[in-house]
Amino acid sequence: LDQSGYSEAARYRASFENLVGTAQQPIVITVEGSLTMQYESWNGMSFVNCQHVILDGMGYSGNLNSLHITKHPDHLKGDACVTVGELSSDVEVCGVEFSESSFAGLVMKTDPNKDRPETWEANFRMYNTLIHNNYFHDVRAEGIYIGYFRGSTTTTVNSAGENVIYRAHKLEDTKIYNNSFVKCGWDSLQFNNGSGLCEVHNNYITNSAFFGEPDQNTGMSLSMSGRVFNNIVDGVKGLGIQIGPMGNVDIYNNILTNLGEGAYGLFLMGDKDTVEQNTSGNTNQLAINIYNNTIITEGLGVTLGAQNTVQHLNMIFKNNYYSSNSRFGGQSSSTIATWETNQENNIQLDMNNLDQYKIGSLVKGEFNIYSGSILASGGQLIGEQYDSRGFKNWSDGDKFIGARAGIVK
Repeated sequence: LDQSGYSEAARYRASFENLVGTAQQPIVITVEGSLTMQYESWNGMSFVNCQHVILDGMGYSGNLNSLHITKHPDHLKGDACVTVGELSSDVEVCGVEFSESSFAGLVMKTDPNKDRPETWEANFRMYNTLIHNNYFHDVRAEGIYIGYFRGSTTTTVNSAGENVIYRAHKLEDTKIYNNSFVKCGWDSLQFNNGSGLCEVHNNYITNSAFFGEPDQNTGMSLSMSGRVFNNIVDGVKGLGIQIGPMGNVDIYNNILTNLGEGAYGLFLMGDKDTVEQNTSGNTNQLAINIYNNTIITEGLGVTLGAQNTVQHLNMIFKNNYYSSNSRFGGQSSSTIATWETNQENNIQLDMNNLDQYKIGSLVKGEFNIYSGSILASGGQLIGEQYDSRGFKNWSDGDKFIGARAGIVK
């Protein structure tokens, strides 16, 4: 994208259709210097039926966010800064700044259509989606909206009068990392129908869901299999992270603070129509491993809860510290009893006597733990040996609790 002759008052849109690269030679769309694209109408940039394409917002300068896509200030509606849809796959979006959209900053999905079998999960998947090092701010709804929101099967009649059964496509092996989200009106990050080894990590979220919209008020809303780790959610009108397991999931080294009054820190969604949940009599046997998280809820908030429509029977909760008097909720009494049996090495903080834990400062968001803290050696080794910054504890004999290890000399 060449910015020569560009006017700050101008309106620009770009559409890329049927671009097909290869894994070895992807098509790269980038900027020579720095460029702010102010768009009107539905979106600023769209990708239609594109494969092996990279949108690189760093450009030849190598500076993050050299490409800024934003709604034009005198235009009332600009749904999405960038859309990636219509059977696109193997797409990477990196180093871009997104702002002021009336809906989402980045939308990536192909909606299933009863009259188009090519859009059904049986015939199409998005592979190897990479979204990283982007900056989302001041958007009216989601920062990222990726994947069709419903994972259940639809049975209906198409326009030809035929009975059809279909599901939305999956997003195979998706990676979303190193993104910043500042002031998103709804969920900062909504990721649906992730399958294979998906990873959501090292994202920073603040001032999320500021509208307090029901069912759209989380830091992250995820339906996926894989790993969720090293994320910071600091300031959200609702709950920290909600997740609908589409396969086994590991949730670790996350810091969740300044959540909505009475909100859950972590929440397990339960859709009995989702085949991947392996439901049998509304029970879910998928492995859900939750460990080494820091979860500071407000008021009467619950640390971990779930929709009661599905009983999550294979949940492990270890090495976490949290503030709430209510550790678990939202499941039957028998499921809660199973959760209690499966929890170990967790600490409920006494918020009136924080000095005893030797934490840097919860008020200032400093979570380092110091020598002699019960948090430095009260845990057990599960999965990763490193904290959310990649640090190890002082010695291999120290197994830390929470998302931060001791200060490394």
